[in-house]
Amino acid sequence: MAEEVRHILKPSKESFTSVHFDKLIRMLKEAASLEITTEGQQAIIKSVELEFKDDEDSASNW
Repeated sequence: MAEEVRHILKPSKESFTSVHFDKLIRMLKEAASLEITTEGQQAIIKSVELEFKDDEDSASNW
């Protein structure tokens, strides 16, 4: 499922602010911590983080 993150976020990603991103990551981590966090959950969280990090890297190169 982690490989689908890019496709899931694509339609709304441009609308995300850093506050939205922080809240999304916090929500994902909190949801994952309700039980023992699986490798799949960790992979999804990492994919979301990387998806937004790519945009930060591109913006800093302007």
